[in-house]
Amino acid sequence: MDYLLLSNVASFVFCFVLLIFISIMLSNKNNSVRRYVLRAFVVIVMIYLLADMTSYLVDTQTFPGANVINHISMVVRVFMTVFAGAWLNYTSDVLFHVPTGRRKALFAYGLPLVGVLIVLVLNIFFGFLFTIDENNVYARGQLYLLSVSMQYAYFVVAFVRALLVKRRAYTKKRAKLRHSLLSMSAIAMAFGILQMLGGGKVAFLCFGITIGAVNMFLYFQEDQITQDGLTGLNNRYALDTYLLQKLGEHDHGDDKRLYLVMMDMDGFKEVNDLYGHVDGDRALVNVAANLKKIAAQYKNMFIARFGGDEFTAVFETRDEEAVKTFCQRITDAVSKEFINQRYKLSISTGYARYERADMTMEALYQAADRVLYANKRQKRAENLVEYTIPNDVFL
Repeated sequence: MDYLLLSNVASFVFCFVLLIFISIMLSNKNNSVRRYVLRAFVVIVMIYLLADMTSYLVDTQTFPGANVINHISMVVRVFMTVFAGAWLNYTSDVLFHVPTGRRKALFAYGLPLVGVLIVLVLNIFFGFLFTIDENNVYARGQLYLLSVSMQYAYFVVAFVRALLVKRRAYTKKRAKLRHSLLSMSAIAMAFGILQMLGGGKVAFLCFGITIGAVNMFLYFQEDQITQDGLTGLNNRYALDTYLLQKLGEHDHGDDKRLYLVMMDMDGFKEVNDLYGHVDGDRALVNVAANLKKIAAQYKNMFIARFGGDEFTAVFETRDEEAVKTFCQRITDAVSKEFINQRYKLSISTGYARYERADMTMEALYQAADRVLYANKRQKRAENLVEYTIPNDVFL
């Protein structure tokens, strides 16, 4: 009895069943783009596992058509490894909100994949990557290392890109994503090298890619708990968790001051009533995009959708003027965003500072809210679209 073959098949089956479970979990909820690309990655890995298992089972077999099946499964196996790496890069672009147009996707992901497929098809006739003889026995070709480099090039690129994530965007949430992408790439490469060094006899790579996929899935599940589904910002649960943590740190002598900025859209209810919720949702997404862009330029800023048309920022700084500047920048950015729209929207802000240990999180929210709604009343009284925060609003 071939115990090595049985152990490899058992490994494939275990990994495949685990990936089926993940795929089902990813298809049970909303069909967001992020969920789609991650599920597509899992499906790609599943196709790779099927091809890899087929090559293990068919290699050296002599039944009619075994040689053809072995060739096809080997081509699919190598190609799907490359495809998985390419899709990992695309997934990281989606998760990090990197704009990826069709032309960029074609040149960055599509054309290299077409080139790899052409090389694999040519290999069937010339055998420079691998050969399968008349007895249906697989052997490495003279350019086998080229095959290995093709398989793992995208994983190397994904690893390097994750290392080079901008530090200004290196929030706690993005740090987890960055670590997830780093581990996914590193695990796949490490297990692939083990399989190569073992002569391809032990199915190490299936475990490597599956572990990486599980790691990405766990990150995604955690992210879903703390993310607002519409805007992609942190949600209220994540905000409360983060703010409680920061309050505890400042109670123990943190030398920076902690500010809470509350933001509320002016005229949003009217937009929903007159133009419908689709336009209202689009407006929220646009405001969130401006908030992300501005917040990325500040260190240690945590932004969230508080609920409805309210947004929040938690800001650590020694300079109160920086808080005022941030408030003015988001006010100007939102007014400019809707200047050419069929409806006008602006945003009001108010902020408060955490000053003492007996100040609860709820009290901090209320203090910032008081300033926010004082500013809203002032804007309505003066019929202003944009305004400058008075110097005496600080609490």
